[in-house]
Amino acid sequence: MWRAIVAMSLRLGIRRGELIALRWGDVHWERKSIGIARAAYRVSKQDQQVKAPKTATSLRSIPMPEPLVPILKAWQSAQG
Repeated sequence: MWRAIVAMSLRLGIRRGELIALRWGDVHWERKSIGIARAAYRVSKQDQQVKAPKTATSLRSIPMPEPLVPILKAWQSAQG
C-alpha cells in the first residue's frame, strides 16, 4: 500500500487531499489515466470531509505512467 501511495505521489504530482480522496473507480485502466474529481479537506483534528476540489481547473485526468500500472494492480488485488 505505501509503495503505491508514494509512487502515485511522486509520479503523478497530485496533492495530498486528492490522493486521499481517490477511489478505484477513478483509475481508468484502459486509458491508463487517473481522474481527479474530489479532494479530502480537514474539518477538525479528527474529521475530514471529501468534496469537489476548490476550483474547476482541479478537475482533471492525469496520464498514468506505465511503471505505476503493476503497482496499482497489485494493491487492488491485495484488497480483495
